[in-house]
Amino acid sequence: MSMGHSFSFAGIQGISANLSAYRSEYQGKRDDSLSLSISVPWSDCRSMDYEVQNSGNQTSQMVSYSDNRDRNNPWRLRAGVSGEGHTAFDGYYKHRSMMAELESNVSWQQSRYFSVGGTMRGGFTATRHGAALHNSQASMNTARVMVDTDGVANVPLNGEQAHSNRFGIAVVPDVVSYHSFDTRIDVDAMDEDISATKAIVTNTLTEGAIGYQRFAVAQGQK
Repeated sequence: MSMGHSFSFAGIQGISANLSAYRSEYQGKRDDSLSLSISVPWSDCRSMDYEVQNSGNQTSQMVSYSDNRDRNNPWRLRAGVSGEGHTAFDGYYKHRSMMAELESNVSWQQSRYFSVGGTMRGGFTATRHGAALHNSQASMNTARVMVDTDGVANVPLNGEQAHSNRFGIAVVPDVVSYHSFDTRIDVDAMDEDISATKAIVTNTLTEGAIGYQRFAVAQGQK
């Protein structure tokens, strides 16, 4: 059973509280647990959280701070006391770039354990038109578009999701198959000495397809 409520306090809006109760029974043994969590927004995309949980006559308490102001670099720190009375700490950090996504975490509990972990995920696409590293949030069967910018580097594409490399090649990943998709140059984000005669093209790709789109791009003093 669980219940939640949002409210304001001391001028802070959007505070949320959740109370959960759980009971299980196995081979005649009953296990009851009760937890309370409170989340307090702290300016834009930041929050302080408190959680207390009681289970099997053991009580744990944790306080955490999360910062998601930079969507490409979210992180969280958490500290408190475990149910056995041990001091505990853990942290999480994610970095998203145009070429890969990196996740790292660390966890420590007094007199018990210390662990560090991480994962890196990205992609590499090569065709007869060229090759480029790129980020990807989806599976290998997701469609993507290889973009040729006529040898001009650092051309921003699709909300700066990708930039052309030193050879003028970029890959826009994670295109939804069988739906119209706009491959576009972010004209407002281009360097002042770069110009393009056309900035947007619409195509539809099948599942797993690698599209190709060339833009006539020039670089030089205007």
